[in-house]
Amino acid sequence: MGEIDLPLLRIIGLKGMADEAVIAGAVRTDDWAVRLQAAIGAGDLRKLPRGYALTPAARTGVAEALARERAAIDPVGVAGLYERFCGLNGGFKQLMHDWQIRTVAGAEVPNDHADAAYDAAIVARLETIDAAVQPLLAEIIALVPRLAVYPARFADALAGLKGGDRAMMARPLIDSYHTVWFELHEDLIALSGTTRAVEAAAGRGD
Repeated sequence: MGEIDLPLLRIIGLKGMADEAVIAGAVRTDDWAVRLQAAIGAGDLRKLPRGYALTPAARTGVAEALARERAAIDPVGVAGLYERFCGLNGGFKQLMHDWQIRTVAGAEVPNDHADAAYDAAIVARLETIDAAVQPLLAEIIALVPRLAVYPARFADALAGLKGGDRAMMARPLIDSYHTVWFELHEDLIALSGTTRAVEAAAGRGD
């Protein structure tokens, strides 16, 4: 196949399927609709009832493009950045658990979000994690400019959460903080030349 639009197709591939609103919010370029139509015309995307998904040929093309991207960058530098991300990932995983589950009278129960102070404390912890990941993101982007959309996506998710939209913490199918974090993790896994299964076995999955 010819040259593919890797930034667009990678985002859709990470999501599995995405509608136009989700694509626009994640791609963040004024020409996203033109690029979407071009990808459809090239046979890279298929339209489904709930959005767009990669064709088998596009999945192969994305995998090949990611391999070329990985071969063009310093593996030692990538490994160091990924290790630093994993150092933050443990705290993020605990934060997500605490957002979803509370300990009440010694028992774990689902967080019903009725305790505003409890939720606010978790959002404050997320702000600390976000402040730590932003400098790391700057170094990642310097190595792989394709990933330059991540800071704005994180910022919007955090702003929505602080504005009272609890869905922006972890709801799937939107650019919640957890969604963006998961997709960054996937990109770093690909750049490192490992797989999600290997990382999960090592205890480094989301």
